[in-house]
Amino acid sequence: MRRLKRTSLLTLLIFCMSILQGVFANTYEVKAADRYPMACGVYEVDTVSDGSEFVKQGCYDTFAAAKKAMTEAGNDAVVRHKSSLSPTKIIAMTRGIVYSYPQRSNSVTLTIKQYNGTKSTYMIKHRELAYFGTESYDGSGNGEVRGTIAGFPGVVKLKDVDLVPYKFIENGKGIWLGGNDATSQNEQPFFVYVKQNYFTVEQNGNYRDLMMYVFSGWASSSTDNVPVTKDRVALGPAPDWMETGQKYYSYNFYDFYTDRYYSKKAGTHHSYYMYLPLRTKSSVTAEQFDSYLKKRGIVSTSVMYGEGGSFIRSGETYGMNAMLVYAQACIESGFGRSNFAMNRKNLFGWGAVDSNPGQAAYYDSVEEGVKVHIGVQLRGYLYTPDYRFFGSHFGHKGSGIGVEYASDPYYGAVIAGICYAIDKNLNNYSGKLTEYNKYALGVVNEFDTYFYDKINGTPVYSARYGKTYQQSHTVVLLGEKDGWYKVQSTNYLNGSELVAVSKTVAPMKYNWDTNVVWIPKEKITRINDVTVKDLSGKPNPTPTPTSSATAEPSPSAEPSPSASAEPTPSASTEPTPTASAEPTPTPEAAPKAMYRVYNPNTGEHFYTAKKAEKDALVSYGWQYEGIGWYAPAKSKTPVYRLYNSIGGEHHYTVKKKERDVLVEAGWTAEGTGWYSDDEKTVPIYREFNPNEFSCNHNYTASKKEHDALIELGWVDEGVGWYGVKKPETKK
Repeated sequence: MRRLKRTSLLTLLIFCMSILQGVFANTYEVKAADRYPMACGVYEVDTVSDGSEFVKQGCYDTFAAAKKAMTEAGNDAVVRHKSSLSPTKIIAMTRGIVYSYPQRSNSVTLTIKQYNGTKSTYMIKHRELAYFGTESYDGSGNGEVRGTIAGFPGVVKLKDVDLVPYKFIENGKGIWLGGNDATSQNEQPFFVYVKQNYFTVEQNGNYRDLMMYVFSGWASSSTDNVPVTKDRVALGPAPDWMETGQKYYSYNFYDFYTDRYYSKKAGTHHSYYMYLPLRTKSSVTAEQFDSYLKKRGIVSTSVMYGEGGSFIRSGETYGMNAMLVYAQACIESGFGRSNFAMNRKNLFGWGAVDSNPGQAAYYDSVEEGVKVHIGVQLRGYLYTPDYRFFGSHFGHKGSGIGVEYASDPYYGAVIAGICYAIDKNLNNYSGKLTEYNKYALGVVNEFDTYFYDKINGTPVYSARYGKTYQQSHTVVLLGEKDGWYKVQSTNYLNGSELVAVSKTVAPMKYNWDTNVVWIPKEKITRINDVTVKDLSGKPNPTPTPTSSATAEPSPSAEPSPSASAEPTPSASTEPTPTASAEPTPTPEAAPKAMYRVYNPNTGEHFYTAKKAEKDALVSYGWQYEGIGWYAPAKSKTPVYRLYNSIGGEHHYTVKKKERDVLVEAGWTAEGTGWYSDDEKTVPIYREFNPNEFSCNHNYTASKKEHDALIELGWVDEGVGWYGVKKPETKK
């Protein structure tokens, strides 16, 4: 039985979002079916025009014949079939991307199986896959598509995905996706302007960041059918060869291309925090962990505040990097504010299962829960004989703990973003970093390579994950001698024997000095330029990280196709609303309409009483959502407005103490935004989304909206302030 990876909060969120999508989506079921009529009775080969219409090229009796004709028809050709469950009826294409839609198999997650292998992974719906071709089709809607999910190469069921030709993305044309949902939500086809995930380089304050932008494959009329940015993550410092402002594309998280077709490779880069093994030590102190939360404005409301020492002590004792696990806890518990965290001291949801989240374990203290997580639960993911082992780094879906641990394909990337933010905070955003490149890292470059107990000694364990798969097996290089690297072992060792951690439920102390192995230097490709200690006493030059695709072993490598997150300084290129002086209203002044606008790039809902400010933001691309409520022109209770330049978000509160705490943490006080009604006429509810890292508060006068968000897993933070009744319109 698979553990509930993100506690019941995420499962509830996904489940309820499915319901709301059915409410808000364009449910034009008949239109979706009629929008892409076919001229052939069986297999139809079309090209996609500049207007994103299907132009018939020919009709064929077999899939093989149609597929051959499609290849000959050029880069914008597709094969369509009447039995396809997708609205477009596309079953193959020369180039494009794919979106997961597992509901057609009555599931909330999509399974991708290793191509010609035994491994598999899974991910949530409406997420992007790189497309490498349609392997088979049986004529009745079933077949297999070959693709890559965030680095994991394999095959998926054709009926569980929607194929999107690049022509729709390049020309900014919308497309109908979804439908034939076999789950109880019965989501109807929806119209969406698809966006492709990409990476870029941004100068954020004193840091030149490698940014990852991830988009949902679903949209609704409430967002003008434009998908929202699911994750915007600063992964770490960008390599020198990447150009600021240039878009890059990658299907495996280490090979980067300047074109969306993966034909123009720019270079290879392994983002440090994503590939950093857990068998490392962090120098972050308990006070510095608290400083990070304080910088985010999370203090008294989080059970993680004041508990940094719990991660440090367990990390040192049981052999894991405290910063990495702390960042994981931030995701799993909504920065220590989830229901399980607050009421059960359970930051990671252990004990909960999809069928019964109420089984989640209770712990007497946060420290006990952290000890169980590091000392027992997480160690199985670092034990090479365990089926869950895909490397000891958090990584992505191609390698790392995230392969089996989480349905979010960008789980490891979001953790990396938090680590990067913690590192920046350690250095007061000065441009320096403490934890970055602290260790020399390398990847094993040959399949089924063994680690030895000593130089030319006895083999201890293999680098492969199971019998058929290996990718980005990252190791910490402690030293080098006589053509060998000394490596920190991911396993517990007893001499040249593995200690079977699966045979005990008790935490086991990890000995940093004796749990080491050796590997020939030629089996390792360096991925950063940190000097490795010379254990023979001879000087050794600083290595040059590889920019070659040969850094990874070949058995599971996907051929190049021919076809969450943490805020950083200057969180978006959107203009930032700033407060300006308002004339003091007279007591007789009319109530003020509170305008509500939405930034689709950052997810922030912004509120202002100034029509000019609202109009300016709308002209910059923000979406006007109407009047949220009416505020009194004047009262004894001001609502303070604050701005966080790190996260690029605003916060509002009537509490002077809360305002002062945030200002002390680095937020900018922007004065009084408006006033709260002293008569407490109309409550304005305040909700917090523990699964987002910035722009995570909502304020509304609608009890219906408030209740819907709470049902989705948002935290009810009570009444923020009060508005007044809508003024009567004079006839």
